Amino acid sequence: MGDEGLPSSAIFDFLPEPAVEETPFRREFVLPPSQMFQNIRYYTARYPWFGPATSEQMKDNCFFVLPTLYTVCAEWLVLCHKIKQCLSCYETKYHVHDTILTQDRRYWRSESNWRGYLPQWKNMVDETLEQVIAAEDKYATSSKAKEMFVDLISDFKRIQSMMSEFQVRVDRIETRKIAAQQHEAATQSVAESHRVTRLTWLATIFIPLTFVSSLFSMTDDVGRIMGTFRMYFGIAVPLAIASLLVIRWGSPAVKPIYEYTLILKFYMQIYFTRFREPLRQKREERKRAAMGLD
Repeated sequence: MGDEGLPSSAIFDFLPEPAVEETPFRREFVLPPSQMFQNIRYYTARYPWFGPATSEQMKDNCFFVLPTLYTVCAEWLVLCHKIKQCLSCYETKYHVHDTILTQDRRYWRSESNWRGYLPQWKNMVDETLEQVIAAEDKYATSSKAKEMFVDLISDFKRIQSMMSEFQVRVDRIETRKIAAQQHEAATQSVAESHRVTRLTWLATIFIPLTFVSSLFSMTDDVGRIMGTFRMYFGIAVPLAIASLLVIRWGSPAVKPIYEYTLILKFYMQIYFTRFREPLRQKREERKRAAMGLD
């Protein structure tokens, strides 16, 4: 059923076409879209559909039960046809491009709706089938009525199997959607990792350059701090090489040594850039002042 009780098929006529030599009985037009109750009234008023109603048929309770069951069964079959078309469309889009549902949220909502509707519809079909079986035991008194009930039961069982098949297909689509989302997330994670790696290399290059620029900015006369440069590189380069060796081939037991080495290197850098060089400059300034006084 569609919105506001309208049938999904809009205009449908499930009655079989009569033969060429057969004149249809009270078959004026195809019923326009209306509510389900109006459909049942219309087809019940014209039952039996291919001949005049006899007095025995009018007294039979199946005269009112069968048109209702046929109308409900026809509506379920039309709905199953619509579900089959929609699921085929989703599966085709997945076959062409696996990540289409991860990019378009409209497909997310549609697929989620099918997952919610199908179990409810299957339960409705199960309950209807139970009512049909009970009606057969209660109302099917003639052989022809029993034959018609057998056809109805086989149709409802076919609808049951179709609903189960649709549920399996929806679950398969959901599994592929989750796999596509995970693949997309993994691709984004790899891209982020590459960006972080590039930033790490940039930091590795610019940190020593920044340190050297800070050394050069301490004084205009670079020749006076050559001793500082020699002492720094004489200690820092071996420590850096030892740190790289520990990272590459060191065992977990020497990891704390590597951490202490990094701390020592950090404090040495602070000492050379913040304390030793300014103190040396102050000593030279005092020496020059004393020589000027003499």
